Amino acid sequence: MNSDAVLCERCLARIRPIVSMPLRITKKKELFVYAISDYEYPLRALIQQKQYGNRCASRQLGRLLWEHTPLEQVPFDIIVPIPLHWTRYAWRWFNQSEEMANVLSAYSKKPVVHLLERSRKTLWQVGLSREERTANLSEVFTLTKDAYKYQHMRILLVDDVLTTGATLYSACKALRPLKPKNYCAAVACRVINK
Repeated sequence: MNSDAVLCERCLARIRPIVSMPLRITKKKELFVYAISDYEYPLRALIQQKQYGNRCASRQLGRLLWEHTPLEQVPFDIIVPIPLHWTRYAWRWFNQSEEMANVLSAYSKKPVVHLLERSRKTLWQVGLSREERTANLSEVFTLTKDAYKYQHMRILLVDDVLTTGATLYSACKALRPLKPKNYCAAVACRVINK
């Protein structure tokens, strides 16, 4: 086993590949979303480690994203992690999406750029319906003061889980003034409705 790995070979073997999917942003634009697998063990356990301050688990998710998705062949210029509200960051002391993005940056040699900030605190998404999630995240992201330096870029958004797509939709809506040449997203897991 790799010295900095947090999953054993048996757990790694339980990861089931998942088909990447497009997420409709506007009538003409789609966001292509790459995911390692569905939101099941062992990846679910790694994602839940953010509640216990486990940065190593987040870095492992970043490495698994690189190794188990075609990101190496995906053209992007910058990596944008989905931000936390400052109160949640103060409670947790790190952003899981940013930790994952930093690992992807090391592999891809593309910079992590903070283009978005959360302008208000939101409810936890767990347990909310699709409509409630959309309302909870409506207008929650704003551009940072330096964001306009990055107009017309190919953007890779990074988040830990895709459930309904409300977070990524809201992020893409906030990024529209930058007129991105293209954007796609990478998430560790995608919830599959059964």
